[in-house]
Parts: sequence; structure tokens; C-alpha cells
Amino acid sequence: MVRSDRMGPTTSDERHRIVVSGVVNMPWGIQAAPVFQFGTGRPYNCLSATDYTKSGNGNSRCAMDVTGQLVAPPAALPFPAGITTVPVNYLRGTDTWDLDSRFTKTFSLKDNMKLSAFVELYNYRKVGIAAERL
Repeated sequence: MVRSDRMGPTTSDERHRIVVSGVVNMPWGIQAAPVFQFGTGRPYNCLSATDYTKSGNGNSRCAMDVTGQLVAPPAALPFPAGITTVPVNYLRGTDTWDLDSRFTKTFSLKDNMKLSAFVELYNYRKVGIAAERL
């Protein structure tokens, strides 16, 4: 039987995900095809450098008090009253978003021939992060 403190959400447990895409005809015969994605934070495991289990592998989980606040783990077991290990994947990362686009221009050649040129732009979010740091 698995202990309850060893159970938790998987690392791919993203509670909310929104993807919006479409194709827009713009001036000069250019088509824009943006894709916007948003996802809520995914869970992750909190590990401590303090080897309070004396296992020697450095994989001891963080400690928290009864309010759920992370605290410095004790040097050895047993934990003092009111302190427990953080459950598996207890913490959640930050929300993520991404914007990608494809711009296409089609040129008519002779008879029934056409030539399409396109540009694809990925990860606009990096621009957003840089702007937030200013």
C-alpha cells in the first residue's frame, strides 16, 4: 500500500489550459495565423539539501508547519510537533503563456502557378518577460 504522503498530483497536472488560434486576412494579401496558449502552473516537488532521513541521497522533501508555510527542516528525525514533510508535488509553478504566429503571402505567377512565402515567429513570451523586467 502506498503511504498517503507519497501521493500527489502528477507533474503534468495543469488545471486550466486555453488555446486560441485562427487565420486573419490582412491588407496586401497577407494572412496571419496566430496561436495563443495559456496554462496554469504545474506542480513540482520541493526537495531539501538537508538529509534529515540520513539516506545519503540528498532527496529529502522540504518541511512545512501546520499552516502550510515552508520551514527549514530539522537536522534529523523525528520532526518537532507541528512540522511535517511537504507532500509530493505540493507546490505549483507560475502560469505560462505563449504566442506563436505564421504570416503568409501568396504570389500569382503565370497561368495556374502560385508561390507562397511565409515567416513563422515562435515564443513571443520571451519579449513579454523582458518587458516585465524593465
